[in-house]
Amino acid sequence: MEDSRFENLPAQKLYGELLGKLVNVGIVLLFVTFVVYVSGLLPPVIPMEDLPKYWVMPLNEFLEAAGSPTGWGWTQRLGAGDYLTITGIAFLASVSMVCYFVLLFAAAKAGSKIMVAIVAAELLLILLAASNILQSGGH
Repeated sequence: MEDSRFENLPAQKLYGELLGKLVNVGIVLLFVTFVVYVSGLLPPVIPMEDLPKYWVMPLNEFLEAAGSPTGWGWTQRLGAGDYLTITGIAFLASVSMVCYFVLLFAAAKAGSKIMVAIVAAELLLILLAASNILQSGGH
């Protein structure tokens, strides 16, 4: 195998290494919360045997029938096994944002104003999308 002449920038290495570690944490979190759910350690809002009845429903019917919250409302139901599993998904969805924050501080420390501006813009877009302020793309 030939050695590559390409070398990652320190910011790329930092982002990639942190991303890899946090994704592994997220996968473990997904596994643990799934085990809690299927083991019944925390009772679900919707019993597993009733799930097939909900799978065939359009979203608006499901939300009404299950009394399911929308947006960040799921965080109020973390004591239920089925909602607890969402924490792993939310964690994985936020991993890039965490990496960008670390990258922002590293770029600021290095004095790279252009990199700070780019990363700050990325963070702003991610936070804006996560906040649901624009409420676009919904049905």
